[in-house]
Amino acid sequence: MRERKRGIWLAVAAVAGVVAAVAGAASCRLGRSASEAMASNVCYECHIDFRAEELVAVHETHGVTCVRCHGPSRPHMEDEERKTPADATFRAKAMGVFCLTCHKEARDHAAEVAKAETPRTCTQCHGSHRIIQTPPKTG
Repeated sequence: MRERKRGIWLAVAAVAGVVAAVAGAASCRLGRSASEAMASNVCYECHIDFRAEELVAVHETHGVTCVRCHGPSRPHMEDEERKTPADATFRAKAMGVFCLTCHKEARDHAAEVAKAETPRTCTQCHGSHRIIQTPPKTG
């Protein structure tokens, strides 16, 4: 019974995280504000390899920055020990829901993929971040 309650709370927390990210960080308008662009540059100080990713390049072409999907993530940016996650991160099941908040034209495709013998997430085919673990900053 305790495990079931824990599972329910984890599911509630995941949904709450997606809702908060969608409401607070993920506006689907094209174009970016100067503060969003500046925030992405701060992100690249540690995540320098992300600039070369197709996922980032395509989204930035349309003005969608790190902040739009992951929130301002101020505590994450200030954590030199790299223990604090970004404001919004996404588990596989939440990924499709989040992507479809902007990519409404992909709803039919996403529904078909979900019914496939081997269901996939958006990022399994359309790119994802390559998270490289590096030691914390020192000094």
